[in-house]
Amino acid sequence: DTVEGAVATALVESFAVSTEANVPVRDIADRFNAAHCADYGGPMSNRWVGHILRKRLRIKTHKSNGIYVIAASEKPKVDALAERMGLVDKSPT
Repeated sequence: DTVEGAVATALVESFAVSTEANVPVRDIADRFNAAHCADYGGPMSNRWVGHILRKRLRIKTHKSNGIYVIAASEKPKVDALAERMGLVDKSPT
């Protein structure tokens, strides 16, 4: 229900479908905007999404080849965040 939850959902989905080690903040912003653009009156910028990731969710970003990314080393933090926010299915498969 919160903006942090929506960004966290986009973050978890981006890590799930990523074929590379790093996940670009742009991909997370694109997923967030695809799902919530109408809710916020328009698309949110990559910078705004990056701010939410860094300041509110405490996920570190760094610049790689000219774009901001979240490194694969942050994956355990992302998984813990997803579990804490209830974004993962805990039922056995």
